[in-house]
Amino acid sequence: MHRDTLLVTKMNGELLDPIHGYPVRLVVPGWYGVASVKWVSRIAAIDHAFTGYYQSKKYTIQKRSGQGTVEKAVVGPMAVKSEMIRPHLGERLGLGTNRIFGVAWGGEEAVAKVEVSVDGGKSWADADLLGPQAPYSWAMWEYLWEAGEPGAYSIVSRAVSAGGRVQPDAHDPLLGGYQIHFVRPREVVVEHQRRSADHHANFDTMLYDMNAFAEENTRRPLDLELEVEAGAGI
Repeated sequence: MHRDTLLVTKMNGELLDPIHGYPVRLVVPGWYGVASVKWVSRIAAIDHAFTGYYQSKKYTIQKRSGQGTVEKAVVGPMAVKSEMIRPHLGERLGLGTNRIFGVAWGGEEAVAKVEVSVDGGKSWADADLLGPQAPYSWAMWEYLWEAGEPGAYSIVSRAVSAGGRVQPDAHDPLLGGYQIHFVRPREVVVEHQRRSADHHANFDTMLYDMNAFAEENTRRPLDLELEVEAGAGI
C-alpha cells in the first residue's frame, strides 16, 4: 500500500524483457530484490501474512524480539551498507595520494555519510559523497588518502543512513546468508619505490569503475556456496 511501490511494465521506455519480469513486475523500493516479484499475473488481497515457500522458508532471517526471544521474519528493508570498489584486494599502491572509491546505500533511507579507515578501524575520516543522496538510491563515495609510509594497510569503509543506522563491524549469525552488510577490511600494500598522485575522478573514470565492478559481480556464483565471512550473500 506504500505510495512508492510500483507495478512496472516498462524500463527506460521499453517493454520489460522476460528476464526482468515481463509482462509486469512488482518493484518495492528500498527492499531486497526478492520482494520485487516478477511475471505478475494476478494480485489477491488476503487478511493474513502469506506463508508460501519463499516467505516462510527460503528468504527468512531470525530476529530478536523485545522479550529476548528469537522469531522468524521475512527479508524486507535493505540494511545500510558500503562497498569498496577501489583499490582491489592485495593491490600494490604507491606513496602519495591514493584514491579510494565505492558505493553505499541505506535502503529506505538516504546515505548520510561514509567513513573510511586505513588502519583497520582504529581511526576514521569522512569520505566525499558524490551525486544526489536520496532514499532508495545508491550513493557513490570517494576518499583521497595520503600514504606517507610504506607497508601493509587494512582499508575499511562504513556507511551511516539518514536515520542514524550504522554499518556494523561483524555479521549477526541470526541473519544467516542474508543482510551481509558488515564492514570488511581490504588489505593493500604501499611500496616505497612507487609514487602515486591520484585525484578526484571525472565521470568517465567513475563509469569505468562501476562497469568493471558490475562485470566482476556477474562472475560470482549465487545461492550455491555462500562464504558469509567473505561478504557473499545479499
